[in-house]
Amino acid sequence: MLSVKSGFEGEISLVGAGKVIFHPYGEYAFVFNYGAPEFSVIDTVTGRIIRTERCPSRALYGVFSQDGLFAYLNLETGQTREVNTHVLSSFQRIYAPAPSGVLLTKNGPRPYMTALNTLYEVDLSGGRIVRSLAVNGIRDSLAVSAARHEIYAVTDRSFVIVNLSQWTVKSVAIAEGASLMAFYPGRALAYISNTQLKGVQVLDLAGERIVAFIPIGGDIVDIALTPNGVYAFALVNEGAEMCVIDTAGFKVVDRVFIGGGVRNVAVTLDGSRVYVTNEMFVRVFRVDRWAA
Repeated sequence: MLSVKSGFEGEISLVGAGKVIFHPYGEYAFVFNYGAPEFSVIDTVTGRIIRTERCPSRALYGVFSQDGLFAYLNLETGQTREVNTHVLSSFQRIYAPAPSGVLLTKNGPRPYMTALNTLYEVDLSGGRIVRSLAVNGIRDSLAVSAARHEIYAVTDRSFVIVNLSQWTVKSVAIAEGASLMAFYPGRALAYISNTQLKGVQVLDLAGERIVAFIPIGGDIVDIALTPNGVYAFALVNEGAEMCVIDTAGFKVVDRVFIGGGVRNVAVTLDGSRVYVTNEMFVRVFRVDRWAA
């Protein structure tokens, strides 16, 4: 599916840059504005901003459909809007789950959202809730198993496993202070940021236990993995930097100063570039710069 390789490396000036999502074919990305109801479309080969579009309200999260024909944006008003990627100004309201704490991810034809201590499965064709599951304290970070049989999330002190066929939840105890999670399906490892420990816990799903702890020394505001699971990237408030983690040795191998208020880190779908945002720009790095 990845027909275009991301090639840009450098800095893109973009005031208010926040969450980044990549089109399935890799040719462009949406960057949501942290402070305004709009998003910018960036060409991932040239780094050029193609256009900027207004939203009904500020977009917090989003995801593209698997065919790339639509994007689904979660807005701060609690609405989810379907956007035709060929007619970007078309905003069709499909769902309004809650006024805050909403995340959209994809698992086959249906997305899953978190809002107000609840996980929702939504039918996009009908714009309705198919089913809901109470999960007290569920965070916005969601991941799906390689076989798409389970959804993973975290609460303040647990790793949450949702069985999609049975629609049941199981919790694995972890240290208090969990906040964000990135999951690598290849080895069934979850990288969980912890605000109290100021580092990353690594949970082995097969054994349902923590197998490593990676000290970072600050509050992590976002975390992302390369598709092959070789590197994890953690954005840290203290020092406004990005920590590069070698997952083979569970250790930090580089700290890159970003500056300003760091916001989001995302890896392109081909694994070639990592995008980092703060309040003034999008900075793009080649992943292979950290290869031995």
